[in-house]
Amino acid sequence: ITIADLLLNLNELLENAYPIHPDTPGLSDQIRNDLLAKYQIEKREFRDTIKFEHEGSHIFALDCEMCLSKDGYVLTRVSIIDFELNVVYDKLVKPDVPIIDYLTQYSGITEDKLRDVTTSFQDVQNDILKMISADDILIGHSLKSDLNVLKIRHPNVVDTAVIFHHKAGPPFKPALRYLASTYLNYDIQTSDEIGHDSIEDAKACME
Repeated sequence: ITIADLLLNLNELLENAYPIHPDTPGLSDQIRNDLLAKYQIEKREFRDTIKFEHEGSHIFALDCEMCLSKDGYVLTRVSIIDFELNVVYDKLVKPDVPIIDYLTQYSGITEDKLRDVTTSFQDVQNDILKMISADDILIGHSLKSDLNVLKIRHPNVVDTAVIFHHKAGPPFKPALRYLASTYLNYDIQTSDEIGHDSIEDAKACME
């Protein structure tokens, strides 16, 4: 098995509610037009990764932390790990809408952590689009949630919640904590008080 064998195909991306990149293999004009109309109705303005040459890793793991606003989930942290498990990006994000629940037990985010943050959602989008080429591979656990909150579409995705199966079978999906314990022999996401750590989760996905 190579990394290319693990990439989600168009049907898997659609079944798992991924935002579909215009260069996704197998994308027909009809599906592209249907998706465009759907995004316009939902007022979901996405940006697409583009192809460019760059040095370093071409495989990245990405994980986001989110908090809850009155309009839904908002981005509050982004962490990206390269193939050698180096942290290449880790930013807290200042939401442009009031947060009604920090979801600290999951996000690890508190009001104090965001108080002096100046990095905007737009800043993060720009940074990621300069770092990750459309030819690169993104790995994550239920990565659709991260890409949807980032409003970024990317064609080459490996989802650890899809390529590994839940012991009870579909439609259930394995938790990242279970995968880390079972296949990597270490524990993650162990504290409800501190919450999840997006660096730790991204590293587990890459491993």
